[in-house]
Amino acid sequence: MIIKKPYAFIIKHFRLIHLLLLIPMFYLVTQTKEIITFFSEYVANDYTLASSTDVLSSLASNYINIFMYIAVIVIMIVLIFLTIVLQRKEKPTKFYNISIVYYLVLFILITVNFAIFKAIENDTLDPVFARLIRDLAMLIHYSQYIFIIYTGIRGIGFNIKKFDFKSDLSELEISTEDNEEIEFLIGIDSDKAKRTMRRFLRETKYYYKENKFIFIMIFIILIGVAGTLLYMNEEVYQRVYKENDNIASGYLNFKIKDSFISNLSKNGKVLNKDKYYVILELEITNRYREDHEFNYVNLELTINNKYVLPDLSIAHYFNDYGTPYSGTYIKGNTSNDYILVYEIDKNLINQDFLITVYSHYDGSVGGIGTVNHRISLDPTLIDENIISNNVSLGTNINLSNTNLGNSEFVILDYEFTRRYEYTYDYCLNSNKCIPSTGIVSIDYTSDGTNKTLLVLDYDLSLDEEIPYMNVKKSFKSVFEDYTEIIYQLNGKTYSYKVTLANPTSYDEKAIIKVPSEIENADRVELVLTIRNISYRIRLI
Repeated sequence: MIIKKPYAFIIKHFRLIHLLLLIPMFYLVTQTKEIITFFSEYVANDYTLASSTDVLSSLASNYINIFMYIAVIVIMIVLIFLTIVLQRKEKPTKFYNISIVYYLVLFILITVNFAIFKAIENDTLDPVFARLIRDLAMLIHYSQYIFIIYTGIRGIGFNIKKFDFKSDLSELEISTEDNEEIEFLIGIDSDKAKRTMRRFLRETKYYYKENKFIFIMIFIILIGVAGTLLYMNEEVYQRVYKENDNIASGYLNFKIKDSFISNLSKNGKVLNKDKYYVILELEITNRYREDHEFNYVNLELTINNKYVLPDLSIAHYFNDYGTPYSGTYIKGNTSNDYILVYEIDKNLINQDFLITVYSHYDGSVGGIGTVNHRISLDPTLIDENIISNNVSLGTNINLSNTNLGNSEFVILDYEFTRRYEYTYDYCLNSNKCIPSTGIVSIDYTSDGTNKTLLVLDYDLSLDEEIPYMNVKKSFKSVFEDYTEIIYQLNGKTYSYKVTLANPTSYDEKAIIKVPSEIENADRVELVLTIRNISYRIRLI
């Protein structure tokens, strides 16, 4: 097999090669200019994303693409061949050596910028670091013009040292050796093969010494390319996020702060004996100035290749974990906590759970990114077996081992009555209030004689930091969400849902309409249940 050495081709087309080299160089100038524009606006807008034209989740792929890498690699390969030719002809190679080093640095900086854009997708950059990146991007961008000018001059044949238009091409002196053919013989002669191998190794050693710089550059380029491919594979294409990792979806950031699995509502009732529920605690951040909607349907729960969408209609059963997301817009430059709930079959609770997030990356040609992100969940399983605690009247209950945090609750006393009189301040305005009397009584027209009032003297201290306080903040909601009346009469056990009869102006005692037969019960308990923890306060 016979091939020709490339020297003659390179020497004959020396100018044309330089002119063609300008194409990827100008492309890189255009792309790096967009990077400068982004960072300049980012710093000028107090490190917020002012333009909604940049979708947060595809920020990196918008500014860094595969063609930038291809352009740099093509430039370096051509420069290496030109350097070899010039060295062979004993011509100066200083400019080409500097160019190879520069574009190698540019290759590395493209990867660094990609990583920085991915970091911006997930969080705000440190102001000092952001300004440093902006200044470095400007330095890299504008220094490219030096290499473009010199390359263009070489392309038109202008000799900088002499400042005339005499062609440098004649100085390269094409010889017959440059057109020399190399013959490869196919066949094996062991002695000849050994001699050939020794000669090859000897000549390779000499050739390496003569072109040490080129070999070092090629080695570094290969390391850079391999490192970039490894980074892209691990951090972009194959990455599986974990809970508390920041992730971009559309224009918003979010992170899953915690996750739970339960079949119990907040008051300990089983919602569906054949179903369980996966609850996600989310922190959603809008780093733009404009308000944006969180597309919750982009978060799909993946179990055994099955996809489950969040169900907003059942989330209120779990509002002790946080505020259910209801499709509201997230205001600009704010962060909010919400919950999403997924309904799954009971037989799936021991499987691996992934959240698949649509990233809004469109998979455009040359883009670097993935259509979906994956988040591995490690949910806490809430035992459906209720842990029951018997509590005496007047005993203070500390709820620190429940979702109500450092709240405290105590029933001090009780009474049954058909008519309860209370006092309160009736305020005419903010400066003048009049002591007044109010009455809560049984309405015999609607309630008849089968109802009576249970009046509870209580003390309740709610932890202001718990998620429940973002949804419900009154004593009334605690009684109605978490308590029920259990009583035994004539050997049977009855339960009665608590609904307070308190007027809005009175909260010193809890007034509950209950069946009148409860007064004759053998045992009466107020049961406070938060998830799987129950406190049974005996009244009778």
